[in-house]
Amino acid sequence: MPKPVQLASHEGGDTREAHLQNVNWIKKYLEAIRQDGRGLPADCSSPKTIYWKRLAEESGVKLISLNRAHSQCRKLVLDSLISDQNPEGLEIRVRVEPRVRPVYTIDEAIHIAVAVIQSHCEKAKEKHRPKCARVDDLLREIARRAPKGLCHDSIVAISVELEHDTFPEDAELLNEIKDILLSATRGELELQTFHGRLKLEAALAGFSMSGIAKVTTANVQTVINWAAGVKTPDARLKEEIPKIEKALRLSEGYLSKKHVSNRSGQSSVKRRYLPAEILALSPTKQKKFRRLFEEGADLSKLSAEELSNLMSEKLDIFRRLEDSIDQKRAKLRLEMKYALKELPPSLQEEFEQLVKYRSNEIVLYDVPAKDKGWDPDTIKIYHDRFRQFFGWMHHTLKVPKENLSISYFAFRRVLKEYGLYLVERKEQVGMEKRPANSLKEWFTFASSLTRRQAELRNPKTKIRELSGAVGWLRRQRELLKKIVPINDLSGSDAHEVSQGERDDVLPILTEAELLDAAQEWADLLDQATEDYRFLAKRLHGQTSDVDSVHRVGPILRLENPLRAIEIGVCKASQKIATLRPGSRHWYTAIRDCVAVKFHAQVPLRRQTFCGLTYLSDNTGMVYKDRKKWWLRVPAELFKNEKSRAFKDLTPDGFYTVTLEDKWGLYTDLEIYINEARDGVLSGVQSGAFYVARHNSGHVTPGTFAGTFRRFTENFIAENPGRKTGFKGVKSFGSQAMRHIVATAVFAETRDIHAAARAIHDSAKTTNDHYNKYFESIMKRAKTVHAVLGPAPDSPIVWPIFSEGLPVVSSPSIAPVILEPYSNVEDIPI
Repeated sequence: MPKPVQLASHEGGDTREAHLQNVNWIKKYLEAIRQDGRGLPADCSSPKTIYWKRLAEESGVKLISLNRAHSQCRKLVLDSLISDQNPEGLEIRVRVEPRVRPVYTIDEAIHIAVAVIQSHCEKAKEKHRPKCARVDDLLREIARRAPKGLCHDSIVAISVELEHDTFPEDAELLNEIKDILLSATRGELELQTFHGRLKLEAALAGFSMSGIAKVTTANVQTVINWAAGVKTPDARLKEEIPKIEKALRLSEGYLSKKHVSNRSGQSSVKRRYLPAEILALSPTKQKKFRRLFEEGADLSKLSAEELSNLMSEKLDIFRRLEDSIDQKRAKLRLEMKYALKELPPSLQEEFEQLVKYRSNEIVLYDVPAKDKGWDPDTIKIYHDRFRQFFGWMHHTLKVPKENLSISYFAFRRVLKEYGLYLVERKEQVGMEKRPANSLKEWFTFASSLTRRQAELRNPKTKIRELSGAVGWLRRQRELLKKIVPINDLSGSDAHEVSQGERDDVLPILTEAELLDAAQEWADLLDQATEDYRFLAKRLHGQTSDVDSVHRVGPILRLENPLRAIEIGVCKASQKIATLRPGSRHWYTAIRDCVAVKFHAQVPLRRQTFCGLTYLSDNTGMVYKDRKKWWLRVPAELFKNEKSRAFKDLTPDGFYTVTLEDKWGLYTDLEIYINEARDGVLSGVQSGAFYVARHNSGHVTPGTFAGTFRRFTENFIAENPGRKTGFKGVKSFGSQAMRHIVATAVFAETRDIHAAARAIHDSAKTTNDHYNKYFESIMKRAKTVHAVLGPAPDSPIVWPIFSEGLPVVSSPSIAPVILEPYSNVEDIPI
């Protein structure tokens, strides 16, 4: 074995004496740290692992001697560690730098200066991100010029740059940083917020955020969020604060006494009270269980029997909620992940040809239609539907991906089999065995692929009409070469046999059918079209309600559905009044309250709303003019931009409306625009109207849907545990606001066109979707009262029969009226 380099010059070339000397030094070192209680050294980035480089420096033993294989010195150190076999052993402890010291490296200075400057900006209610980012860039630039880089003395390096006037534009900022570091050398730095103290004390002690995370059970990103002020430890992680104080050598309570949760309200239902059944569930479901208890409920004051009865009551409610239609829908969606991630290349090529055909419908003489054709939203919808349908064919029917083709829609038994699959899946999760509206849409879509362009004569108007453009499949006979038979027995045939509608069960698609199709393609498509139209017509009125309608059904039957929303935003305003102005929760609460009030007047679809802009120069889509707030949205931002009804609302290519000052909208809007919006952005530059801190300030439609749903869950939906909210109403997204506004406008105006304009849709679509909600028992009673009630100057005074007429037994046969009364005056009173 070659001689270690550090021992090569040993007298006589004998290394045995050197090894014995190293062992002796290690033994003395271990005894010394056992007596002074320092423990074995650890780096702050790995607080539970021995920092061998630091140990070599402290003990005087070369690092290579400690790192050698079978090193006796290393074995002595490892044997000295505390363990079950050696309870008196040594602990591993981070060597924390003195909080007050004359020199701070540039790396440490970056974190110290950023922590203090962020605190100053927050106190002055200014944006801290741009300034903190400049501090970071400036000090790193100085480090590149310094001899020791980030390890150079920060005060010396800054003084040199100020003397040479290297950064004239940043001289004031450099002086501010230097003053902060000089204050640190005198021990004068102390911040007054939890996140400020955490960031500053970690920097003074030489800890990184990853090092802090390793002394707790929290992950690194969580601790970074604590230090940034984005989040604070919740009830589950609050017990980690003392561990951080111990690691940073801080006095007890130094951080915890400044800990203030960013949550809107800490749950009083502590973990120790939760039943084992709830503890076994996910944190999301545990939170849902806690929402069943009254806010601020003190369970510690209850006796054991009272607590047991209360938990049993809440558990019963929770189980009923878990067995609700919402949970079944969620389970169905979770277990229906059979869609293809992407369409196979050959199928994608077919889809693109179909899109090209459907996006450029022809009226006559190769002239494209104005108001017809697929728009980008429709294309995405059908692309997703194709991924599901052909994913089912591939995973369930075992059709190879290379054989998947749109031509399978020519064989009606395939689509009927998919419909049966969807219905049976709903039954498996406990839902009502009823087809969804999407199945009806599938049959309608399939008929549009197979139809011929035939002239029909309307029996009522006697006018010739076209049944629609010729189906795309009519000219795709060659696609039959691509598809393969499906030999699985047809479940829909089996169902029809059980109903006595047929006598045999055939495979879903046979080889013989494929051969016949090549010869009789037109007849096959005619039969498919007829069958698809019959099935779609048969499903009319028999499908389950759309989820967003189902969730707000009780609201739609109110005399004024918008009254429920008004009560909800009133409760939200009361909640906002209890929040600390300028806090993150106050900012987001103002933002969400404005969004709900906005939707009560202009119920935009999610994608449209998230695309709205606001600019300080009043050139955005939301702007203020002549003391009123306006909305001016380009037509292309709407889903139904090509419809004739919508084009009537956008003659100049823009949808323009005023926002009325109702429910305190203008007050909240001014606060949001002038203060809360910037507070949410926290220095991020964005032109969006509804903003978030991440994603460059823009909010995705999916994120907005979740935020809107949480608002309605807290302030409008029924909470059976607290007995609050509107009975039967579930939490709902912004799409449901379209249903509510349309129903409210019709209830007030009795005009279907006014209801359609309120949600910028066609009268036909509005009537089809909401007709059954436009008339309720109360509304009908009001109508009947208005129609039958006597006129103010009517001479008729109706007698009270119990006072004016004798009581006689009812005759067995009703008397025959010979002649009806000709006018009111002939009626005997």
